[in-house]
Amino acid sequence: MGAWVASLLFIAAWRPDNFSAAAASFALLGFWMLPLLPVAIDNGVEITYPEVPEFFSSGLLLSAGNLAGLPLAALFSLAIDRYKERGGRCQVFWKPPAVFVFCVTTLCAFPILMYRPKRFGRWEAEKLQRQQQQRQRGVSEGGEGEEQI
Repeated sequence: MGAWVASLLFIAAWRPDNFSAAAASFALLGFWMLPLLPVAIDNGVEITYPEVPEFFSSGLLLSAGNLAGLPLAALFSLAIDRYKERGGRCQVFWKPPAVFVFCVTTLCAFPILMYRPKRFGRWEAEKLQRQQQQRQRGVSEGGEGEEQI
């Protein structure tokens, strides 16, 4: 939620000769979005655990983000250039390129926020492993055939 609000502040600060507000909005974006990176990678690893190795799923997530950023950056640049060609003023708050950026990022984030996996593979495997270790410790501490109190 904080990243979404920081994105709105970035759109508000997206004006010419407004460096301090743009820098502050970038700082807020970094503050809210950077901690999401390990959470997203860990979630991807959890969901794909038994079938895909950890390094592959985390590398795929990072690569997909970078590859998706290329066409999005080109689209955003095209939208801004078209807006300037049509004589758009940059002093209004909800300029069309800003609305476009906001809509695309919200549409990309919303399905991800609504996704609920059926299982977390790595978590379940580690839980099973802990239970087996506890059973083995119980047998070794209690001895063979002795009753634990």
